[in-house]
Amino acid sequence: MKHWTALIVIALLSLGAIYWAEHKKVDVQASPEAMMYFIADSERELTRLPIAMTKLSDEEEIRIGDEMAAHYAQWRRPGQETPEERETREYIEQVGGRVAGHANRKLPYKFHYISEPYFVNAFALPGGHVFIGQGLINLMDSEDELANVLGHEVEHVDLNHCVERVQIEARMRHLNLGIVGALANIPIQVFEAGYSKEQELAADREGTKLAVSARYSPEGAVRMFETFEKFEPGHRRKPGSPEEEITTVSLSSLTEYFRSHPPSAMRAEQIRRLIADENWPVVKETDLKIAYLRFKALAEAAFEQRKYKEAVEYAKRSRELHPRQSDLVRLMGRSQFMLGDFIASAESYRTLLVEYPSMGPEDQRAFADALAATHSNTAATQFSDFAQHFTPRSEWMALSVRVDEAGLFLMAGNSRPSEGLDRELIALDKPFTGDLVARLAWWYYRAGRPERSTQLCEQAIQLRPQEGRFRVQRAWPEIDLRHYDSALAGLGSYGGDAEMHAIRAVGQWLAENHESALSEYGSISSDPAWSNRHWVEGNYSPTVVSALEEMRQERDRRIAAQKR
Repeated sequence: MKHWTALIVIALLSLGAIYWAEHKKVDVQASPEAMMYFIADSERELTRLPIAMTKLSDEEEIRIGDEMAAHYAQWRRPGQETPEERETREYIEQVGGRVAGHANRKLPYKFHYISEPYFVNAFALPGGHVFIGQGLINLMDSEDELANVLGHEVEHVDLNHCVERVQIEARMRHLNLGIVGALANIPIQVFEAGYSKEQELAADREGTKLAVSARYSPEGAVRMFETFEKFEPGHRRKPGSPEEEITTVSLSSLTEYFRSHPPSAMRAEQIRRLIADENWPVVKETDLKIAYLRFKALAEAAFEQRKYKEAVEYAKRSRELHPRQSDLVRLMGRSQFMLGDFIASAESYRTLLVEYPSMGPEDQRAFADALAATHSNTAATQFSDFAQHFTPRSEWMALSVRVDEAGLFLMAGNSRPSEGLDRELIALDKPFTGDLVARLAWWYYRAGRPERSTQLCEQAIQLRPQEGRFRVQRAWPEIDLRHYDSALAGLGSYGGDAEMHAIRAVGQWLAENHESALSEYGSISSDPAWSNRHWVEGNYSPTVVSALEEMRQERDRRIAAQKR
């Protein structure tokens, strides 16, 4: 008889669900995504029906949740956090604790940070464990947005959605609810996948109420949904922006998120109606204390896209909020250098080396290169003053500083510090000798002495025949010596980066192979560095500057002729 009663209840509930689906008004445009969501939502509703017959105690739920959270401990990496990760986790715990303190169920809520920029999501486990990813936080700029997202996840626990999901999975996988270890093996995707539309909307409403009770602005929820909407399938976005880059790197994660949640426009509209119904006062949103991480991610994305000006601006904004970020100082220096703002670049690298003495020879070399590119009469003395107060951490770095100091004086017309330096370096017979000799060769090229530069490049190649970049470097002074065939032949099959195209373009142009040269030039004509005459003048000889300018003019002439 009990079985028949349960079957009748299930049938009635099913009919009720069908009637509701047919008559419920949904304020959102019809679309393939909406239909896809409706199908998935219907499947979730059907699997929920048998679960209403059972109920776990809070103690059982907490025990299951703790076991599951321990199973996912690799995402917390205790003892291996960077200072930034620890600061972020502690901040999330602080905001989450403030919000969860207003939940109806007094569970031991715990908040976890997934330090993964590709994880644009948040989810909750039974018993009060809430996880949030770096990728999602990268989309925020206020603490109120964070509070509303955490409130949403707390409500999935508070409203029994999480424990209900465990019961569903246990039933489908034929697991015994009393065996906690078996339940801990339920895949994490089960909790990332979202819930029914009504459950998600309920978590939105109640989560916003939690945030408001904790004195946060409900506008944080509205703005978060508006941000989500910008990245939903079919929404028109400005292509190639750093903002798009830091989210579309995880486009698959976002796609799955949108499939498992109601349309963002619907969610935002619900909260707007709730704000009006509750007559909540206007509360000014609070800046996100860890917003510097978002600006840092934007700076890195802009740099990867070679949008160096934007990279500098985002890096500055991040450092205004959190000054002690050596990697961002370096990124600023590199971006400024690529923009041809050599004075600013030199200052950034000077700051890096002074404030972070543990930096390596690559940063010291970048500082010297930036100074050299300014073509300032004081570049050598500026570097010399720096060298006198700088304590190298290794013999290699000490010699690298010495080579760069000699090179800058060489550019200034003083060859005394560089005389005999190559013989001294070779006599040391160290693993880094070839690298230092090649570096000295580059300084001779920058000083307008290509013949000596070529000789030193040959010595570096003899010391390390397998080092292809020494052969690439040798091509530049050979071009100045008009040894075009040798310069191009020496490249062999090395790489296809911008510098390679530039060498082939310049060499072939000067050798009167104009068609081939223009073909190579086409590969760098839109490069933000090689198309910047100021940058080229700062780093290469007048011969290179002149050849590239002639190619630019010829290309422009041909384009204009085609338009006539």
